[in-house]
Amino acid sequence: MDAKLLSPEFPHTVVVPCFDDGLADVMSHAWRLGACGVDWTWGRVGADRLRFSFKRDTDGAAFRQSAAPISAHALGSPALA
Repeated sequence: MDAKLLSPEFPHTVVVPCFDDGLADVMSHAWRLGACGVDWTWGRVGADRLRFSFKRDTDGAAFRQSAAPISAHALGSPALA
């Protein structure tokens, strides 16, 4: 796992369900919030989940809201961590 995911520099974490076929869509939502490695980082949590860590709480909340429809469709469940 990327050390930046656990860094205090990126304290606001969102875990979303995602399979490989939905990765591009979920990543595009994160890129709308800023540059990877500068504003946010990501990594896999098992085979079917991704972890996104953000510098700002507002970005984490915006990502959670924008990625929810894609992630829910991918697993057939509306639950996001």
